[in-house]
Amino acid sequence: MNFSLSSRELIADSYESIVKAHLYDGNISIPGCDKNLPGCLMAMISINKPSFMIYGGSIKPGCLNKKNIDIVDAFQSYGTYLVDKDEEKRLSVIKNACPGSGSCGGMYTANTMATAIEAMGMMIPNSSSNPALSNEKFNECYSSGNIIENLIINNICPLDIITKQSIENAITVMISLGGSTNGVLHLLAIAKTANIDLSYKDFERIGEKTNVIANMKPMGQYLMYDLYKIGGVNVVLKILQENELLNDQCLTITGKTLAENIQHISYNYDDIKHIINYSYPYTKKISKSESKSNCHIKVLYGNLSPNGCVAKISGNEGHYFKGKTLVFESEDEFINSLEKLDINKNEKKVIVIRNQGPKGGPGMP
Repeated sequence: MNFSLSSRELIADSYESIVKAHLYDGNISIPGCDKNLPGCLMAMISINKPSFMIYGGSIKPGCLNKKNIDIVDAFQSYGTYLVDKDEEKRLSVIKNACPGSGSCGGMYTANTMATAIEAMGMMIPNSSSNPALSNEKFNECYSSGNIIENLIINNICPLDIITKQSIENAITVMISLGGSTNGVLHLLAIAKTANIDLSYKDFERIGEKTNVIANMKPMGQYLMYDLYKIGGVNVVLKILQENELLNDQCLTITGKTLAENIQHISYNYDDIKHIINYSYPYTKKISKSESKSNCHIKVLYGNLSPNGCVAKISGNEGHYFKGKTLVFESEDEFINSLEKLDINKNEKKVIVIRNQGPKGGPGMP
């Protein structure tokens, strides 16, 4: 994880070097995980030749004791083990959490960026929610030749598609699905590469009118596979469009507008409400937060972050929390303290782990 952000730049530079060196007329990239997605998109923007992205797709959920589990359950199993010392239980979680190919199944960085980039118009409609080994994912590959041919013939380039309005669509979808704070970091970099003015203020502005409507991990209960089963990201886009939250006239890689791509989409609310929870008008909130919107992405300012920092609020924190602060200089130091059971679960504590940001990491471990 110390190479988290530097790897994004290496990916972007490598992509740009290969495409320019070989004088390709266009390119189709197939990124599979976190930094691949923004890295490839930043290179597409720099080169600005006809191109688009096929997301490798997310993993299907694991299953243990008739309950769906994923990679985070594997991470958390170690913390549970420190308390109950049940090694067999821990191994059962690890062996079953990740049953096959694909990126992590929740609304973590890879799925956050995939859905955002699709909303931006740079991916095949509804493709970001298709699992890695699904028939739909293979069909995306089969259809890719026709798409890139149309882009080349009509000279439709990334900067014809990626605009301030389309990036705002990406932010709206990211918030609606409860996406990762890394989405903020990467969308700022994507916008900068495209010479588009984007700042924290834009996330705050869009967050004022946009609610988290998806009950997706890590904030909620469900995985991308569950969203795929109820119709995928197109259903979310349709709901946002109906509530006038999208710039739906933005161009996409199909040569059509976002509105044209989703005009055929319909859904039955009773079939999706366990995952997508909203009501007309657009008011019902999953989060318990009492703030004026339930946007989970909050920009905080203060003596520790005079220029602003990003927090992800699940809705259980409320507005005010008071407790003693425990400060650790590294993640390892924190883990060692957990292993020794130094942290009393009955005491309210604010845990601070220093040196873990973009500069200290360097990256976002």
